[in-house]
Amino acid sequence: MTPDDMNAAPASLRDRLRQDTAEAHKSLDAMLDTYDLRRADGLGRFLQVNERGFAALAGTQAASARVAADLSRRMRTDLAVLGRLPLPRAAPLRDSLSALAIDYVVYGSRLGARIQQRQWASATDPLVRRATQTFGTEPEIDAWKRFCDQAGGMPATGATADRAIDDSRLIFGLFIEGAYF
Repeated sequence: MTPDDMNAAPASLRDRLRQDTAEAHKSLDAMLDTYDLRRADGLGRFLQVNERGFAALAGTQAASARVAADLSRRMRTDLAVLGRLPLPRAAPLRDSLSALAIDYVVYGSRLGARIQQRQWASATDPLVRRATQTFGTEPEIDAWKRFCDQAGGMPATGATADRAIDDSRLIFGLFIEGAYF
């Protein structure tokens, strides 16, 4: 997406999600990028922050809740390998949280994980190399494509779109909040 595209009115909900949550997404990515996944301390912190967020999303009614639950379980397993405990649970999310927002963040995270997986795979620390569960997952590309098709066919304006944007920002914030524990 070019800078001119960022200033153009979004044509669909998918475009608007990308445009209107870009700042929150960049903040989360910048925070996660501070963790060196080749080192046990960096990987442990990365897993703690993410496990807390995915555990909160696992209890929702979104289609991606099963993915969030699986990731949370895998991350807890890897945390145990590293000798680390999960962070305290996040406050329960409201039942009306937009399923579109949840799917956007969860399915989108799986694509970003491929980059993180490469960093983890370059680790030489034997303890880090034994923490294999988190990065042993498939990226959910088909689910992401279905989500993109669905959101790409939805209007960029209206109550549903506004709620998806607000809730996506809230979810990005939930993950960022984990860094402060």
